[in-house]
Amino acid sequence: MPSLSANASWQFDNGLYTQWRSNATYFWRDVDERRVPEREAATGSRLHLTPVVGWRFERPWGYLEPRTEFWNTAYELDYGERDTERGDSPSRSVALTSIDSGLVFEA
Repeated sequence: MPSLSANASWQFDNGLYTQWRSNATYFWRDVDERRVPEREAATGSRLHLTPVVGWRFERPWGYLEPRTEFWNTAYELDYGERDTERGDSPSRSVALTSIDSGLVFEA
């Protein structure tokens, strides 16, 4: 499976940071698509993009880190000569938000 990934991260002095994660993959099978289960018969490509933005507030006593990610995945599928009711361009987009925090207890 040929695959290409590109990732980057940028941090700013005020605790703000951004990240970029991406992956493009092409997949195929060298088989007769009519002889395998329908869910395994597709060849095609997938593009996955994830931009991230967050902020980390850190002190000697602990930290607080809110973060938001946007996961976007899109497919272009080909079922060859096989008749199917499955879509050939499924996609998903999901926003994820989290807040991480911690306290430091030292004796």
